[in-house]
Amino acid sequence: MTFGDRLRAVRASCMTALTWCAQAIATGLGNFDGREWLLFAGLALVGYGLYDIYAPLAFIVPGGVLSAVAFFGVR
Repeated sequence: MTFGDRLRAVRASCMTALTWCAQAIATGLGNFDGREWLLFAGLALVGYGLYDIYAPLAFIVPGGVLSAVAFFGVR
């Protein structure tokens, strides 16, 4: 087996792993509907805005909102 053959085999196995990961992520993300996407986008904007005021708030407030939605939210 030449170096080129080995390189092609490694590339093929990497692409297979990347394809598998992409399909797994797409399958998981396919379960979200519009409300979840808007929640994540809104929390990202809230975090971005709070980072200018006080950096830890950019993580505390969205985390608290996500915790509250997970605890009290009913689908």
